[in-house]
Amino acid sequence: MDINDIRDKIELFNQQMGLLFDSDADLEGTILNPRRFRKAIKLYESTDDNKLKSDLIYSLGKYVWYNYYRNLHIPKDSEDDLENERIYKGLEQSNLSLYRLIEKHVDWEIEKLNAEAENI
Repeated sequence: MDINDIRDKIELFNQQMGLLFDSDADLEGTILNPRRFRKAIKLYESTDDNKLKSDLIYSLGKYVWYNYYRNLHIPKDSEDDLENERIYKGLEQSNLSLYRLIEKHVDWEIEKLNAEAENI
């Protein structure tokens, strides 16, 4: 899979998410806040569409990596950060298999960054 395939996949996913979520953020269809984080989890749990599930794992993993572990877009200890904490810790208790899939994606993100750093 090359970079253009990845971009196409992201574009398609964002289009799908735009149809599934109401627009409450600047970037329609992207998980940007705890409300959409929770909606994406519920959507994952309610669908049988494997492609959609795969896309959701990708998006959930990105969101968790950027906003739970690194706090890039949501300030640490803010109301949204605390809500992310409640949602993610609750997910660990209520749906361990989904939690593990998200963690696996986060591990992949870290490995990807490490590989990119080695190539600099």
